[in-house]
Amino acid sequence: MKMSAYLFPKPGDGEFEKFIDSVVAAEEAGYERAWVFDSQMIWKDVYVYMSHALAATKKIALGTGVTNPFTRHFTVTASSHATLSQIYPGRVMLGIGRGDSARRTIGLNPFPTDQFSEVVRDIQKLMRGEPVSIVDKSGKTGSETRIVWAQEVIPTMMSATGPKNLKIAGALADIVQLQIGSHPDAVRWALKYVKEGAESVGRDPSEIEIGVFTAMFVSEDQEKAWEFCRFSANIAANQLEDLVRFHKGIELPGPLDRLVKTPRAKYDYWGGHCESDAAHMVMPGEVVDDFAIAGTAEKCLARIEELAALGVNEIAPGVLNGEVEQIRRVGEEVVPTVQKMSVAKWYDLV
Repeated sequence: MKMSAYLFPKPGDGEFEKFIDSVVAAEEAGYERAWVFDSQMIWKDVYVYMSHALAATKKIALGTGVTNPFTRHFTVTASSHATLSQIYPGRVMLGIGRGDSARRTIGLNPFPTDQFSEVVRDIQKLMRGEPVSIVDKSGKTGSETRIVWAQEVIPTMMSATGPKNLKIAGALADIVQLQIGSHPDAVRWALKYVKEGAESVGRDPSEIEIGVFTAMFVSEDQEKAWEFCRFSANIAANQLEDLVRFHKGIELPGPLDRLVKTPRAKYDYWGGHCESDAAHMVMPGEVVDDFAIAGTAEKCLARIEELAALGVNEIAPGVLNGEVEQIRRVGEEVVPTVQKMSVAKWYDLV
């Protein structure tokens, strides 16, 4: 099993240095990947930060966590990833989703699901140097184009919460990162849809790596651990709110249903997106536990063991900017055990 770190290109004095220090610390602690948020209106540019992080490290892989097909033209996204991959072979990943804060902060809803699959396929082809057809504004297929120098095979990570997007991820992604919390019941529910998506296109589910986007904090002080992790439950609630609104009658597993029914403040992207100390990040500790891995090292490892038994290959917690002490503690008390964990074949369990 792998441990990853989520970071953001946060603005402010000294924040760039914190970002770099955190990536370096993660690599030294045994984290195998670092995912960098992309949200152009509230954070700085993801590709600038990724390039500096790659230059400052030697082996940790870096990926967008996640970009979307709208705020940059998909050909530019393909070119950016292929460029970084040629400079840092084997260390670059494409993380892509429909867009949350990157689109909502410019007054748009996430990218339409029905158009998402084709765009992802086109990005994958372009990174490999294969041709794609451009569709013009009228919806007509135009001329064929390709990136003349690209020849990169770059892993694609897709994040997903609802059934439709989980199925798309199962059909297209090398890594499916579940954004449904850390409770085993929620993970089982999501994996069924990932498997359906893979089977719908005749794909072998064993090709797909399963990750869990979450928050994690190791501490003997349970309240402190919950406090650090509150953003994870709030982000999930934000995603599930749309899911319930647009899919009337959907049956959610217990942990997700409890979250939807938990009173909370209106989510404020401008007031601290993904930051647990923001005023709107209010959530009971017992609810946070369904969406995070928080508490003593023993408690955290017990939850991770449950996830490994379900076939989860990657634990991807955030947000770790400046949390060098915590990263090192995880490297000492959690990572060695996680790296030795046996991971079940998830596709045989659902």
